[in-house]
Amino acid sequence: MARVVETSGADVEQATVRALAQLGLSRDQVDVDVVREGKRGFLGIGGEDAVVRVTAHESLEAVAQQAAARQRGRRGGRGRGPDTRGAGMGGPAAPSRGPRPPRESHEAGAGAPAAGGRPGERREGRFDGRPDRRPDWRSRGPREPRPPTHAGGAGTPVPGAPDELPVAPITDFEDQVDLAGRTLRDLLALLGLTNTEITARAPETAGDGLGLVEQVFDIYGNDEDTSEQLGLLIGRRGETLGALQYLLNVIGSSQSGGDQIFGVDIEGYRRRREQSLIELALRIADEVRTSGDVITLEPMPASERRIIHLTLEHADGVRTESVGSGNDRQVEVMPDH
Repeated sequence: MARVVETSGADVEQATVRALAQLGLSRDQVDVDVVREGKRGFLGIGGEDAVVRVTAHESLEAVAQQAAARQRGRRGGRGRGPDTRGAGMGGPAAPSRGPRPPRESHEAGAGAPAAGGRPGERREGRFDGRPDRRPDWRSRGPREPRPPTHAGGAGTPVPGAPDELPVAPITDFEDQVDLAGRTLRDLLALLGLTNTEITARAPETAGDGLGLVEQVFDIYGNDEDTSEQLGLLIGRRGETLGALQYLLNVIGSSQSGGDQIFGVDIEGYRRRREQSLIELALRIADEVRTSGDVITLEPMPASERRIIHLTLEHADGVRTESVGSGNDRQVEVMPDH
């Protein structure tokens, strides 16, 4: 069967170069199909990567397979070695929290659920970096849903930034949720992003980290300018957002000694990305059923590979497998004979 690779990039040319590098072939040895032209966004918001599907010429299939084998050898083989921990929701490795589940189709990067808690259980708190002189948050009624201008769901609000910039770690926290929320608020204040709203909620989907994270903190700008500035904290493909989440969890773990993991989303980015990955997985599955080819997706963080695996876990006629190691780990979608 033909060797097929689908990759993305800032433009069609970059996506094609990445595909050729994976296949180890030159431009005249492949067919290039443009799946999506892509478009530029503003500060990380509203843009789309270009996507191409590159197929090795039938006469060069053996050459492509040999090149792929050499590439896997340089990366450490096709084995199912452990993923880099915590890729979290796309970030660097999270603090160690014990063995990972063995099933490849359920690999995750945000860490296992806390031993003493239920990840889907709703926990709420108020955090503002100062002594709390308001009534305890647990006595408040449910929060009104956000205005429809934002895509996020309702959650418990984290109060506004402190009057003074934080100069020391938080020590008077009630629990890990309280510490995480107030720490996130302090980080935004230090970055000058004070005109923001943060809410805490239970994870709802695989993209949120359902089954892996304790709570998700949603960040929205209170005006258009702040929302645009928050785009800098998302970064390309969510890399900066992943780093922010990693930093939050490292600070929380070192301060409390606990092992709960928290997710962070900005302007609904993760939910949009999850929907895009689900649509990609379903489209690729249809193409694999029709062509019988094995289609290799571009390298993804563990949290995104998990979405692909879960989406196609019960799909007829196809199966998925992760190959490679470290940052080069990819998902292959293949016929299930």
